[in-house]
Order: sequence, then C-alpha cells, then structure tokens
Amino acid sequence: VTLITGARTANELLFKDWLIADSKEHQFKLIFATDDGTYGEKNQVPKVAETVLKNGHFDAIYTCGPEPMMKKIYDLAMETRCHIQVSLERVFKCGVGICAACVIGPYLVCHDGPVFSEAELSGMPEFGHTRRDLSGKKVPLNAAH
Repeated sequence: VTLITGARTANELLFKDWLIADSKEHQFKLIFATDDGTYGEKNQVPKVAETVLKNGHFDAIYTCGPEPMMKKIYDLAMETRCHIQVSLERVFKCGVGICAACVIGPYLVCHDGPVFSEAELSGMPEFGHTRRDLSGKKVPLNAAH
C-alpha cells in the first residue's frame, strides 16, 4: 500500500501526524507532496503518482479530492491500465435521486455513488470538466489543481 497525500502548503496538510504514526504501525508507504515544497515532495499529487506508478506495480488506485486532480489520476490509471475508484462530490439537494442536482453522465452521485469505478467514469464526459452550480446549471470546473 502506498498513500500519497498533498496540499498547497504544509499548513494545509490534513492528519499529517496521524498518517505518519499510522503508516509506521501498519507498515505502508506514505508520501507527502506540497505545491510550494514546505513539506514532503515539491510537486502536485498527480505528478508524484505518475512517478510512483512508473516505478511499481499497483492493483488499484483510490482517489478523493479536487476533481481536476482526480481526473489527472484517472487518466494516469487508464494509461497504466490500473483499476481505479474515484469518490466524487456534487451538490446533493434531495439526497435520494429525485431532483437530479447531482447528475453526472447517466449517474446520480447521491444514489449511484459517490464512489465510481473506471467503467462508470468512462461514461461520464463531464468528469473533470464541468459541475453543476447550486441552481443546477452546468458550469466549468476550476482547473486550479
């Protein structure tokens, strides 16, 4: 098991001390990445993941975080033919699939997800590109990550 976690800066890394202790207790590889290099590798998670995937064999990838970042991880998984599951975030208005505020492709994130496989993601052309705002209007994702 290899866990890559990242943030813009060291102050934004979540659960750093707990992850360090847990990685020692359960013997998994832990890699930190920060955009500004204040802790761990100076890079964004997709670039670190690309290096890790090229240097080892992995059965599966599980990702959560900003959708533009997850799209990059998904693309890496497809290139390396690695199974992937992505935890998507969408606005849930009703939470039971009636209002369709959380629709992406043919899926309702509140009902069918929030975790989706590579097969399901391949049928979501919006993934990594657009989201719905609070009114339900489709808008571009902020591609900051």
